[in-house]
Amino acid sequence: MRRSTGLSAFLLLSSALPAVAQQNQMPSILSVGISCSDAESYAEDYPEKAKSAGAQTLLGLAADTCTLPVEDITPAQAEDVLGDKRIAWEMGDETLTLYARSEETPIVCCSLHSPDWTSLSADDLWATRLRIKNLKQSMLHLFVMGDEDETELSWRGPDAPAALPFTENPDMPLEGTLLEETLHSPQLNETRKLSIYLPPDHDPSGEWPVLVLGDGASADYYGRLVEERTLSGEVTPFVIIGLQSGSDAIVDEKTFNFDVRSSDYLPEYRDAPERFDAHLAWVTETVLPWAREQFGITEKTNETVVAGKSSGGVFALHAGLRRPDVFGQAIVMSPGGWPLETTPDTGGKKARFLISAGTYEPAFYYSADAAVRTLEEADYDVSFRPFHAGHYIDQWDIALHDALAETFPPGE
Repeated sequence: MRRSTGLSAFLLLSSALPAVAQQNQMPSILSVGISCSDAESYAEDYPEKAKSAGAQTLLGLAADTCTLPVEDITPAQAEDVLGDKRIAWEMGDETLTLYARSEETPIVCCSLHSPDWTSLSADDLWATRLRIKNLKQSMLHLFVMGDEDETELSWRGPDAPAALPFTENPDMPLEGTLLEETLHSPQLNETRKLSIYLPPDHDPSGEWPVLVLGDGASADYYGRLVEERTLSGEVTPFVIIGLQSGSDAIVDEKTFNFDVRSSDYLPEYRDAPERFDAHLAWVTETVLPWAREQFGITEKTNETVVAGKSSGGVFALHAGLRRPDVFGQAIVMSPGGWPLETTPDTGGKKARFLISAGTYEPAFYYSADAAVRTLEEADYDVSFRPFHAGHYIDQWDIALHDALAETFPPGE
């Protein structure tokens, strides 16, 4: 057997960690693949390295989800489990064994970041086994990247959050209205696409709460999630302004030598550092005033909410931090990027933050945990919801669905 090493490091708990923490740098967190024996050794033998809150977070993640040996698995067993599929799994009470057929080290997406695979033979068979202490509470969705057959594995443990009602009938017609709009941005010198959801019985002369949603091109999908809550009376009806992202969101024929989505959503993105501020200014100074005229959205900050996941979660975090005069609340899901270390001086105005992340996406969980700690230290109103899930929509749907009742509570 040979082990893959290119993506096997889960975190660096070496003598460098205290220096990393002192320099306010994030430890390398690449996978859920640290061995269980190493995880136990780190916790037992390196107490000095576990003193910081960030290191405690990493040690906890490593202890709860780690890699077990697979020497007992034979190629014949793998063949039997896989059949004609490229990926398959077997589950125990706290163990998950994954099998894959691949010429190269398998890359799976998206619920378990880069597990540490072992090659079983020269016949392109691979296996990995994880101890997952919270498997019964877990939500998992996996497939092999580049799998033309699109074999997908899904698991929702018996103690995991229940599936949302709208997902059971995703083709149900919307009672609200979907619009596709374009709007010029003088700040970015380009015209961009927006996806709009208007609730049932929308009247543009009203004063509607509004959700600004990063990566919001799928307004029909999010509209169904929203309507399930508003039609039941659990949530006050509101308008969604979906910010389409990346170069596909730009109407003009432009070429870029950097990643547009990252530059728009990540303030620390260095390939185009000016774009984050310009994009945020476009949203606050152009999009929202235009939407007030077109759709009657409110000017009340407590009813103006920004939300996003992954890099879009970073945008939501920093939009709430930098413009609490516009956004009174921010729903921040699985934020990536550099961990938050300081908060800006906004003259006393502070947004409220609802933050979530999954324990099987350790880099994002680490960033979310760091943001929560930094915000708490600065006396922000902040809550944190962990999921036993990875970088996937199953946790984001539930986080957004449940946050709506807090950000847009039903009227008296």
